[in-house]
This record gives sequence, C-alpha cells and structure tokens, in this order.
Amino acid sequence: MTTEFIIDVLLTIDILLTCVTSYQVDVRWEKDVFEIIWNYAKGFMFLDIASTVTGLFLDQNSAWFQLKLIRFIHVKEVYGSLSDVIRILLNRFGLDKGSVEKASHIINLVIYLFSAIHIIGCAWIHIAMVVECSWLDDGGCSAGIPVNRTSTSDVYITSIYWVITTLTTVGYGDYKGYTP
Repeated sequence: MTTEFIIDVLLTIDILLTCVTSYQVDVRWEKDVFEIIWNYAKGFMFLDIASTVTGLFLDQNSAWFQLKLIRFIHVKEVYGSLSDVIRILLNRFGLDKGSVEKASHIINLVIYLFSAIHIIGCAWIHIAMVVECSWLDDGGCSAGIPVNRTSTSDVYITSIYWVITTLTTVGYGDYKGYTP
C-alpha cells in the first residue's frame, strides 16, 4: 500500500465527513443532510472528488494523476488552521500577546519556506522525468553526480538539496538544473 493511496483514502473519508458536517448560516446551524450536501456541491465537492477518487481506482502513474494538483485549492484553509493551532499552543505556553504574534509569524514563515522548497523540488523532479538528458539520466548526459533514479528518497533528497543550495546562492554545482 503506497503513501498516495493512504492519502487518497483519508481524503475520501474527509469528503464523506464534509457531506454530513453542519455549517453555519447567519446565526443558525444547518443540520439537514440534503442541504449540507447541496451546499458542498455548490462549492468544492466535484473538485475534491475529481482530485481524490480517481487515485483510488486508477494507477498512481496514470495521466489522471495530475488531477491531484486540484487539491491546492485547500492550501489557504490548511495554513490558516495550522496558524490557529500554533497560536493556541503558544498561548498555552503562557506567552504574552506580542510574543505569541511574533513567534507565530516566524513559525508560519518557516512553514511557508519549507512548503515552497518542497513544491520547487517536486517541480524539478517532474521536469527531470519529462525531459530527455536531464540531471536524472545516467546516459552520459549529466555532468554531475549520478542519482539512483529507482530510489524515490534519493531523488527527493537530491532535489531538495539542489533547491536549498540554489536558493541560498551557495550552489555547490554537483547537481545542476539544466535541460538540452
């Protein structure tokens, strides 16, 4: 069972829970299941289904795999919830309001930074897999250190290493981002 499949199962459970979770309209809570489903259908329901359920029934390497990028529409909500949790935890530590705001801001920036590094690293891997004679090819095209393409962790760590060294302008040059 792959990680992608487990994530798809969890997101399918989230879709089902969203279909039965009440929502607030003005001052009252809507508890009618049909109204809840209709409200969800007017929003992101079909996008959530398209980005999640296709991964359950199709091969993870199929052309439909790109539909998973639709999930990025929820990133703002996830970061907002994460920011709220960070503030609550910092308040529980007994920090004053100013310290909580400063620490929360710094932690959020670190989370955004690592998210950007992850996204850029994944994009660099995708480009290397699509383009001939990239940094992942062992066929004499690459002037850098060869990478074990069969090991996803080696490829991911190498791409994250490249992103960090490139963004910090150190750029050791052992892995190069190039295409023909």
